[in-house]
Amino acid sequence: MSIEINLSPSPPSSPVHASLPLQIGIVILGQWKTTKIPLEYLVLLLNQKQKLFEYQLVSIDEFKENFRKYFGKESDQDDLITSMVNGSKIKYGKLKLKHLVNDVACALKREIDHKYDLFDNTQNPAFFIFITTSKHIDVNFFQDDGSNGFCENNPCRGAIIMTGHHESSFAPPTVIEFIFKFIFRISIKWKYPNFTRKMRHFGQKSCLFDFNHDICFVRYLVLHNYICGGCRNILGNTICESITNALDSKNLYGTSIERHPAKISSDLGYNLSLVKGIYKSKYEMMREKISDSFFSKLGSLIAFSSMLGIFYLSDTNDYFLLGN
Repeated sequence: MSIEINLSPSPPSSPVHASLPLQIGIVILGQWKTTKIPLEYLVLLLNQKQKLFEYQLVSIDEFKENFRKYFGKESDQDDLITSMVNGSKIKYGKLKLKHLVNDVACALKREIDHKYDLFDNTQNPAFFIFITTSKHIDVNFFQDDGSNGFCENNPCRGAIIMTGHHESSFAPPTVIEFIFKFIFRISIKWKYPNFTRKMRHFGQKSCLFDFNHDICFVRYLVLHNYICGGCRNILGNTICESITNALDSKNLYGTSIERHPAKISSDLGYNLSLVKGIYKSKYEMMREKISDSFFSKLGSLIAFSSMLGIFYLSDTNDYFLLGN
């Protein structure tokens, strides 16, 4: 039996905006280097894939001085903003961090509402997700959605995703897939504030709403596009289908990158077509390396042969094919 859930954290301001998706600001901070622009592009792609939420890119650069005046220089809030911007380690305990993130989000909302008051403020972000390359001092703590400890009439406005823990050894999944899943996980809890921990499960099912007490289990939540029966009964099939369709790996990769289970298993260290025992033997590891090396060199050889063929067929006297 489905449980009725309040579909909005607050009543719409007017009938005109009654069906407007929940407006959420995405603040990307830290040392992303060449990854930042692709991440911004892919976050905005989510707006085309579902109608529950609309994500907006928000920069805090223009507001940092006002924040410093409001919170005070070297305050905890000021220190948190600096840490997120620099991508440095975050030291605050979970409960304190939750309230600091909320403080910064509320201040950001006030600044945006004030500075852009000539525009339709009902389309301003109601909530903010801070995505930073920082890591927390607790290796198993990488995100806070702010939902616990706040009530529907006084919601937490901010959440944080810390990606500093994500190293190449964690792939698959990629850091982008990781961010996508947690953006939706956080967004759902804001849109449906009655979907509290008391309604969710502790066990690791690879469900989008797994508790994740150990960071090692996060990989399975991200790799599997799944919402379990218990959570589905509460949220309803329509909502769940909208989420899983938006998070389908085809939206990221199309058919050009394999994401079938055997390929993922191989990437994680167990080749289903090669390994016969509990783990890889030295012989199987050698075969796998030889196979990978062979196909890599074969690909290079084919590419070189193709270029050589074009060179002779084009009857050119130069080793480089130049445009007119």
